[in-house]
Amino acid sequence: MDTQVRKSKSDSPLLTRTKIIQIVTGWGVINAINFSYDNFIWLAILVYYGTIQGSILASLAGIMINLLLLYIHIWTKVDWLGVKVFEQLKESGNTHINYIALRVKRWYYWSRLLVKIFTFLPIMFMQIPIFFLRMTIWATKKNDVAAFIALSLYEDSFVTTAFLRHGKKDNLSAKDYLIFFLSGIVGTIYWSFRNIVLLWILKYFYKNLF
Repeated sequence: MDTQVRKSKSDSPLLTRTKIIQIVTGWGVINAINFSYDNFIWLAILVYYGTIQGSILASLAGIMINLLLLYIHIWTKVDWLGVKVFEQLKESGNTHINYIALRVKRWYYWSRLLVKIFTFLPIMFMQIPIFFLRMTIWATKKNDVAAFIALSLYEDSFVTTAFLRHGKKDNLSAKDYLIFFLSGIVGTIYWSFRNIVLLWILKYFYKNLF
C-alpha cells in the first residue's frame, strides 16, 4: 500500500512548492478572517444590536465580505484555494490524502516519547481537516447538491461558489450568483443559530458565576 501511494504521488505533480505556498497562504487568510468574524465580531454585533437585528446585520455583512472575496479570487486568477488540486484529488480518490495521513502516523510512531507527549493533541487535531477533506471529496463525488450542503455548512458561500465553479476563471454567471446567495442563506441560518445559543450560554454562566 505504501509503495503504491509513493508511486502515485511521484507520478503526478499534484503539488509544487509554489502551489503549496499559494494554498497555505490562501486558506490561512480565509480561516483567519472566518474565525475572527464568526467567533468575535458576530458575537459583538449580537451583543450591541440584539439577537434579531444583530443576526440580520451580521449575516448581511458576512455575505458582503464573502462576495468581495469571491470577486478578488476571480480577479486575481490565482487558484489560492486549491480548486484545481481538489478536482485532481476527486479523480485520484483518496491516494494523496492517504499518503499525507500515513506520513503523519509514521512520523508520530517513530518520534521520541517527549515529542509524542507535546505533539499528541496537534496530531489529533490534524486528523480533523483530513476527515473533513475526505467528507468533502465524498460529497462532491456524489453530486453538486451534496457538495453544496457540505461546503455551505463547513465553510461559507465564497468557498462553496468557488469550488462549484469547478476551476472556471470567467466572470460569475447567473447560476454562480444563485449558488452564492443560497449558500449564504444556509450558512447564515446555521451561524445565527449557533451564535445566539453560544451567547445565551455565555450570559447564563456570567450571571450565575459572577
